[in-house]
Amino acid sequence: MPKGKRHRRETALECAIREVFEETGMRTKIGHELPETRYTDRKGRPKQVRYWSMHEPEGVFRPNGEVDEIRWLRLERVGELLTYERDITVVGALQRVHASVA
Repeated sequence: MPKGKRHRRETALECAIREVFEETGMRTKIGHELPETRYTDRKGRPKQVRYWSMHEPEGVFRPNGEVDEIRWLRLERVGELLTYERDITVVGALQRVHASVA
């Protein structure tokens, strides 16, 4: 679940698209906006993260300093691998969006 800091004058959506590309080398089509998460990181800083569903990736993944592999999983299996409750909540919303458009 790529995350990153917005550049100056960049919208949250532009940031999400850029971060996915920088971390994976993939360009995607944007779907529905998902719930944002808010938390305090281990250094005590408040964080706000916004997410969108993305589909139909194009590009070639190459391992890099931030991401060493990507895996495509069935949506119902993703929650088994997540450790943060906030990420599980986002994936749950993605499952609901997917079910409503299927």
